[in-house]
Amino acid sequence: ATGAHVNYDSFICVFLSHGNRKLITDKNDKKDVVDCIIAKDRGEIYLQDVYDQFSGHKCPSLVGKPKIFITQACRGNDQGEGIPVPNPSDTLYATDNISNSDKPGNLRHPYSDFLMAYLTVQDFQSLRDTENGSWFIQEFVRELESNYKSFGLLDMLTNVNRRLQNYVLDKESKSCVQQPLFESSLSKKFYFSDA
Repeated sequence: ATGAHVNYDSFICVFLSHGNRKLITDKNDKKDVVDCIIAKDRGEIYLQDVYDQFSGHKCPSLVGKPKIFITQACRGNDQGEGIPVPNPSDTLYATDNISNSDKPGNLRHPYSDFLMAYLTVQDFQSLRDTENGSWFIQEFVRELESNYKSFGLLDMLTNVNRRLQNYVLDKESKSCVQQPLFESSLSKKFYFSDA
């Protein structure tokens, strides 16, 4: 993360691994539960430690540029048994039309312009097809192939979330479903190009 990234518009990192959430205690005896991935050669790697390497403090050449992390890994052991929806509808969410200046200020938070996409919410397993792999990665690749020229990344991730609601895995006499999650501090829309 210490290299010069002045010639690049963004940074994208994808982890395809096993993972978990782990209770850690810091030097002041403060306890926290953190996401980690399992690397064959390095053992557990805490995702926050990875994100820290790309913060504005440690990687100033990426300040103001998108830093996108997609993590295909379990975040716990819960299998995610599905719950029936009593009255499904296509209700759209309303948003307030609050106008703010689009002109950026001179300061950025060290963790601005990050996007972290997780294949599942905290404490749950990442489900997959044993022959074809991760449902999320399959749908994300389909979405990229179909819509990368037309839609921004957040819209594509939302489309993937919606389509994954149709995936059900019968596991140990339970019907399990998966709910991806993305967290964003992006300050601009992110689009892919053919460049």
